[in-house]
Amino acid sequence: MYRIFLMFLLVSAGVVAGDWNINGAIRDANSSIPVLAHVHVSTLNGTEHTTFRTIRATTEGKFRVRLSSPGWYKLWFTSPGHVPTPVVVQLLPEETNLSVTVTLPPYPYNEPLENLKIVGDWENFSFSKAAPMTKMADGTFVYSLTAERDTLSYQILGAAGKRSINGTQQDYNVYDGRGDYRSVLKTRPGEAVRIIFDPDKRIQTEARDLPRVIFDDRHLYLIQINKLYHLFTKTHKAFLKEAMAYQQQHFNLKGFEYDFSGIKTKLDQFLKSDNESERRFAAILLIDVELKVHPPDKARLRTLWDTLTPADPLWEMSPFAASVIPFILFPQHQDSVLEELVRVNPSRLVRATALARLTALLRNQNKQQAFLEHYQKLTSEYGDVPEIQYDIKNLNPEKRIATGKPVPDFEVKLLDSGKMVTNNSLLGSYYLIDFWAVWCMPCVAEIPNLKEAYEQFKDKNFEILSISLDADDEIVHSFWEKKYKMPWLNARAEGRFDSPVARAFEVQGIPRPILVGPDGTIIATGSRLRGKMLLNTLSEILTQETDDSESQRN
Repeated sequence: MYRIFLMFLLVSAGVVAGDWNINGAIRDANSSIPVLAHVHVSTLNGTEHTTFRTIRATTEGKFRVRLSSPGWYKLWFTSPGHVPTPVVVQLLPEETNLSVTVTLPPYPYNEPLENLKIVGDWENFSFSKAAPMTKMADGTFVYSLTAERDTLSYQILGAAGKRSINGTQQDYNVYDGRGDYRSVLKTRPGEAVRIIFDPDKRIQTEARDLPRVIFDDRHLYLIQINKLYHLFTKTHKAFLKEAMAYQQQHFNLKGFEYDFSGIKTKLDQFLKSDNESERRFAAILLIDVELKVHPPDKARLRTLWDTLTPADPLWEMSPFAASVIPFILFPQHQDSVLEELVRVNPSRLVRATALARLTALLRNQNKQQAFLEHYQKLTSEYGDVPEIQYDIKNLNPEKRIATGKPVPDFEVKLLDSGKMVTNNSLLGSYYLIDFWAVWCMPCVAEIPNLKEAYEQFKDKNFEILSISLDADDEIVHSFWEKKYKMPWLNARAEGRFDSPVARAFEVQGIPRPILVGPDGTIIATGSRLRGKMLLNTLSEILTQETDDSESQRN
């Protein structure tokens, strides 16, 4: 067991010993050998952006991946003009080979094609500098420029969803490191170049069952697992699309419901499978689905939690779930459950996520010494994990925005009057600074709580200053008209997260509430100022202020 755990750590660090092999072939949408194709390896939680190994397929479309340990992996298959395709694989300790053949789907192009843009090496592929292409009478799109070197490379925006993809004119393609390809043209310095994107040259196929994934006889169960995974990702995308549409219309998710019955029925079937891997894989997907329903079914979650156990490597598919379920199921001893996850789970990401939540829990419980010890472990052992960088910064005991520290100097212009408000102008009052945005669903969900707090305490030397991180004033004004009036002080941070006021208050995520006392000292931050805790916190602080004032008068 220790050897397997050690080898898992090695592969996570990119150390390759070549004890286990995955081989197979890649085919394009027409079942032909692609001119260029790659297979990339990631962890179960990885994306095409976060792979740790890339192998180019041979001229016959074949590949071989050598791995240093058994376990669960996600392979990403890519080829110019095709959608990056993930395939979940499992290598058991007693086996050394797995074979898989993948036929890729072509990009689904936007219809109709309009307003295409181009990015290239002449402006370092900056999306903010993307240039419009001219649509011609024959339906092609054209962009002209002067070459500066002996090659130029480019990508097209607006042709296939929000991706930046290769064009239809190139001498060859190169992988861009993020699931797509760049088209490269051979040029001469000073040469006038005309780049043409021709929709008629895009990959077309009559196949309707793509992607197609075929495993060797020993791993046929992985076909079912991948069907479940693709159904799950399809459902997840549909859920997000409907949630975003509802949010844009209602400015919150109150009353929003999504029908998960189809995927629940399918996953429930696999919970009864004779194959252990299928049962556990179905369980981790069902956990993710159950957590999207409010309130979640605790009895259901407990059954699924027991199916996996804290040591299961499949928690890497949903590290957030692994860290939040202890709060839901075991609120009285969630700290010990999180400690167990940190101790026994083989996934470094799961351990880091659980440790971050445990560290935050200790801080909220005012267990200062334990908090500092866990924070030191978090930074020293997991400081390089991208997924917990927000937690590391937010939990930093040396940060400027913390209880007991002075509020930083700031100056904002009110949206309705143009009047300037500063930390000095608010001296003498209790005030809640609320960083938010219309697009932020949790922020909008907090507004009813802010309104209740404002109505209850506005005559008790209390004020609210909401600072929007939206792109322009009209977005906020429209929100006021269509959804909520916000009858307190309102401003917008020009520059959003990069604005001086957002930087001064160390804003990395929103909502970001900060309560300041009459002397300019920060009294509370974070969870104490959200949900029903907001009224409790204000009642405690402002009631104490009233009692102190009456005591002084007597």
